[in-house]
Amino acid sequence: MNLEQFQPGITVFETDEFDHIFFASKCLFGNKKRDKIHNVDNEVLVQLKQIAYTAGDLSYSRRYGFVGSLAIMIIAENWKQFPDTLNWLKSFALSNSSSRRRAAVIRALVKNWKDDIEILFILKRFSHLTKDSVLQRVALLELATGWKQDPDTLYLLKTYAQSEDCSDSVRGDLIEKIVEIWTDELWLLDFLLNRAINDPFIRSPLFRLKQDLDLNPRLRALNALLTHYPTNPKTLELLRDRATNDSDEQLREWATEKLNKMES
Repeated sequence: MNLEQFQPGITVFETDEFDHIFFASKCLFGNKKRDKIHNVDNEVLVQLKQIAYTAGDLSYSRRYGFVGSLAIMIIAENWKQFPDTLNWLKSFALSNSSSRRRAAVIRALVKNWKDDIEILFILKRFSHLTKDSVLQRVALLELATGWKQDPDTLYLLKTYAQSEDCSDSVRGDLIEKIVEIWTDELWLLDFLLNRAINDPFIRSPLFRLKQDLDLNPRLRALNALLTHYPTNPKTLELLRDRATNDSDEQLREWATEKLNKMES
């Protein structure tokens, strides 16, 4: 399956019209004489910003990937020391309408300016964007990874892992991130038991292949229970219940297979 079939509407550039600008930015990075070629430096930066602004979310180069996002990452890395770069990225994150490119900005900000207090504010703001799963996922996962000690982080992750307003994939990703970071917490068992029963996932007829199994957050919670609490009686009890009573046929089949392996 080619990329156009996988994501209809995507614009794929067979010949890379961005070669010259991406190559120029690579040459500038680490160049010891960079301070002597201001005009070239500024021109490359201007063109990269133009790509960041104008390349659609579905503008894809077979060599470079999604070109708008790449331009943003290059600006953040290669022009990190420029006084305007941080403010430009913040402004882009808060004003641009592109989910994919704003997500790239968030990653760049966290990677390069994690200690800037406004980054945390931006992440918390984006964590509430339930209608934009791309941005919400990135914001919440970055919060969990970089600010797990912040008093709001766990609350936000648990809230949206249980929110019907969030996409199935976001809820599932948050469940797994919570397990990854708060593995030893006493409340985790009950949290997973709750999610394995009460997540509102309904499988679409379009996603019934084996590789689509983990679209169901209930399955991801149940799998976490089997991984971290394999000998807990509640885990086996719930696995038996889900094998019989879950509304998702694929989860029932998966749970039955797990039971058969455990009891064989």
